[in-house]
Amino acid sequence: METNKKLTLLAHLYLSVWLFQIENAKVSKREQKIVQRFQKHAQRTAQAFEDERATRLSKFMLLSEDVDDNERWSDRTEEQRVRKVVAEVASMRKLLATQEAARAREDASLLDSMLYAQQQLQAAVLHSFGEGAKNTGEDD
Repeated sequence: METNKKLTLLAHLYLSVWLFQIENAKVSKREQKIVQRFQKHAQRTAQAFEDERATRLSKFMLLSEDVDDNERWSDRTEEQRVRKVVAEVASMRKLLATQEAARAREDASLLDSMLYAQQQLQAAVLHSFGEGAKNTGEDD
């Protein structure tokens, strides 16, 4: 009987070792799967970060190009406006110079006319009230 107990105990022990090894193999496989999933997750995360960095850089490049294009367009537009203003100022100066010359000629002509009229008036006044009046008054 004691041999039976020993055999039963030995069988139970072998069964327990066998079950432990099976359970240990399951746990080991589970751990390996967890490690593999972690490694895949780490790789996907690293790739996602790299993709995001590349996307961010490309978006910044596009944004920079858009800003540069907008600045160039703005510069060209401003240059066109400045050109128009400068041309208009030059045109106004030319018109002003033309009108100034015409006004100077008209003023000179008017002054000459006024001087001539003043001389005529002085001559008439002198003739009527001055030397000419004394001569005509004495003749009477």
